[in-house]
Amino acid sequence: MHMHRAGPSSSFAAWLLGLCLLCALAMAPTHAETPTADKAQTVVHMLDYISVDYPEFVRDGRVLDQGEYAEQLEFATQSLTLLQQLPAQAGQAALLDKAQALRAAIAAKAEGKTVTAAANALRWEIIRAYQLSVAPRQAPDLAVGARLYAADCAACHGASGHGDGALAAGLDPAPSNFHDAARMNARSIYGLYNTITLGVAGTPMRPFPELSEAERWSLAFFVAGLRSTPEQQQVGATAWQQGIGKAQFKGFQDLVTLAPDEVAQRDGAQLVAVQAYLAAHPASVQAAAPTPLAITRGKLDASLEAYRRGDRDTARQLAIGAYLEGFELVEANPGQRRCAAAPRGGDADDGVAHDHRQGLAGGRGRRADQAHRGAARSCRAGAFGR
Repeated sequence: MHMHRAGPSSSFAAWLLGLCLLCALAMAPTHAETPTADKAQTVVHMLDYISVDYPEFVRDGRVLDQGEYAEQLEFATQSLTLLQQLPAQAGQAALLDKAQALRAAIAAKAEGKTVTAAANALRWEIIRAYQLSVAPRQAPDLAVGARLYAADCAACHGASGHGDGALAAGLDPAPSNFHDAARMNARSIYGLYNTITLGVAGTPMRPFPELSEAERWSLAFFVAGLRSTPEQQQVGATAWQQGIGKAQFKGFQDLVTLAPDEVAQRDGAQLVAVQAYLAAHPASVQAAAPTPLAITRGKLDASLEAYRRGDRDTARQLAIGAYLEGFELVEANPGQRRCAAAPRGGDADDGVAHDHRQGLAGGRGRRADQAHRGAARSCRAGAFGR
């Protein structure tokens, strides 16, 4: 879920987004290649951001926050740019047409529901077209998953997930038994998430678009937890506490994209138990992962290095990722909004923004490099407490 800016952090968010967009706009394209999946995933992140935030800032054809509206329009522009750089394939022309239509809708200040529907539809078409793996951005809440399961799933799948709910009789095909090891061990958590999101055509399994993305992940994790036993989870917990599995499950994407059968084939039964434990205790993954500020700092530093090498496409993508995959998550946590240091007697957020605005405004070449360098240095020294 995206949270909105409040108080003095808004200027730092604007500065950081400005850095991202500087990379995108001030760097001429080169032949350096960024992996296709990474580019496509960046587009997916931006479309998700648009789908959630746009309706908050444009209503009845009126812009309620000019700065936020400009972000939405810029993300739509960058989504189109990155899509144009992806390898040609069947259906790409249709994706580009829809990306252009989305940008036009935002430029015309279309209704929020219209833009959200278009952004979400395009996002899922890209995920399918480029076979992307997506993952939750925060630890799923299994209590929420249990509540949703009881309300939306138990009638068919049964209270304990054995496929024996009150409405199961006569359904064709029969509802899945989530304790069927042969079937469930072949399903990744991402696969379960996709089924909840998209449904299964030609079956009683309908999609659940009314659930938020966070709710769908919570439900997928809850269902995934039904296939493991407490004993297996305890084995996994012991191994995880000993450091086993931390190289294989560095983040949620590692956890959700492989089915237990794939983990068993690659890493053995002990890692299957670790995966079962982490599915039941997803906060353990988040606790072991880099903090959002560390992600932001690392991606900004990597963006600067890529720019110095002349790899401007990668620099652009990394800078956008610094905002979407790092700082945006800090904005969701009010406790992390204020920085440790406060130059010029105010928030570090405002100080950094003040330091770099002129460099970000239309800078090219050397000025762009200076803006990157100053951004990374100031982030370390002030905004990120280094």
